[in-house]
Amino acid sequence: MGEEKKGKVIVEGTLYEFSNDTIHTVTEGFVFEEKGWFSKKLSEHLHDSEYYDYEQYANELMAKYYDYYQQIKEIDYEYVLRGAVLTCTHGNKETRLDALEDHGVYFRNQPVMTCKDCKLEENIFSFGACGNSKYQPVYSDMAPQPADKELDSDGKERSKCIPILLREWGYGDNDDRYTLIIRNDSASNVYASDTEDERKKCSSFKSQIKELNKEKDEEEIEELIDGYDQALMTCDNLLCLYGGVITIVENPETEEEIVEEPEKENEEIESEQFQFTLEQLTASGWEGATEDDLIKLNEAMVTFKVTTRESAYMMLATMLCESANCTKKLEGAETFTDEEWEAYKKDLRERGIRVGDYEWWERGAGYIQLTGQKVQREFLKAIGDNYSGFNTAEHIGNNYPIEASVYFWGVVEKTGEKNLNAYVAKHGASEGIFLITQYFTNSFVNGIDPALVSIRNGGSYTIEKNQLIVNGQSFVLPNGWEDRAEVWEKVYDQMQKSK
Repeated sequence: MGEEKKGKVIVEGTLYEFSNDTIHTVTEGFVFEEKGWFSKKLSEHLHDSEYYDYEQYANELMAKYYDYYQQIKEIDYEYVLRGAVLTCTHGNKETRLDALEDHGVYFRNQPVMTCKDCKLEENIFSFGACGNSKYQPVYSDMAPQPADKELDSDGKERSKCIPILLREWGYGDNDDRYTLIIRNDSASNVYASDTEDERKKCSSFKSQIKELNKEKDEEEIEELIDGYDQALMTCDNLLCLYGGVITIVENPETEEEIVEEPEKENEEIESEQFQFTLEQLTASGWEGATEDDLIKLNEAMVTFKVTTRESAYMMLATMLCESANCTKKLEGAETFTDEEWEAYKKDLRERGIRVGDYEWWERGAGYIQLTGQKVQREFLKAIGDNYSGFNTAEHIGNNYPIEASVYFWGVVEKTGEKNLNAYVAKHGASEGIFLITQYFTNSFVNGIDPALVSIRNGGSYTIEKNQLIVNGQSFVLPNGWEDRAEVWEKVYDQMQKSK
């Protein structure tokens, strides 16, 4: 192999950084990447040409991406970056726009998204419960009602959001989609247009390309359009067959926007932030807790905003219940083969213990178990761990059992209040609330939502023969409820002493 060719050149105010494999084009705050044959051709041409006659090649490269920054200069809206927050008119949870692969276009190190980034479970994820007091889902043969249930923001049981997405992101003249703002002011849906100014600002992608290439004939313009992807803008929306309108709430912070704050030592943490002592941990049942465990727990509580005494103690009780008093870091055995894992799940089900349909490399990890690769990788990203292996469960269990537990409690969305930390902070730390959190943690039962809402609101309930009785209905209790109740009684006593 020859020596790698790399360097920098400037063409008409544009900086190009290149090597044999990749060209990075820096312009108007963007970084573009072009890989493969063309980058080799350009880099070799730059080095081999005596007079550096490279303008033609550079212009070809820039033409591919011209629509991205041309759109930005002409309108007030922002282009959308990976990680942007999304909301739906019919949902009760926000989610983030994602991409398995970026398009080689970056702004402040964040990938720029396109209008084609609209695939379910790749770019777009569930918005929680579908429907609310203002917007009702429209079910049909093409959009049947999902069987899975979720609680909406009012605690009402609704079908789970499983979006059926129509077309691509857009806002221009694509069948006047800007009129598709669905309302439920009456029994029927009403469609309302946006203002003329907004329509002008969000002129269609094709119109922009045609305006920039007036000298070309129609066939050349169509070929040009086929080679472009339209940059996704914050004014764009995405439509769901159930009637929802998905919009972009805000972009993620970029490097230039993030202001680092000095870290605080434990003794400098604001007074409203509850912090455990080692004596409190051991008295609550974590007999093997160390000073290092204490530091990790308290720091994670600051990071993931578990601030109140009540929420912190209920989280601790859940950690103890889920991990045999913080001694088990992983679900099941330390290691599994495929056959051993299937046998393990079969044994649990035969003993009446509910277990999900997931694989051993994504099994529960942590003192409160994070289960599933999606949430496990989100946790690793949140703490800055770039682990790229497939066995996320063992990596987390062996390295972050405490941090994963606090992340589960303070971040993972489980209720209408989003996470269990917010739920306890709002509704208190009674035995009834502890019971509800254990259903959300380990053993959720279909159809139990109205019963849990009743308990949350102070309604009466009884426990008989491993059954929860609410308003004459009976439900299976959370796995191992008798032991969980004993742990909570002990932890609750310590919480009262800590006042």
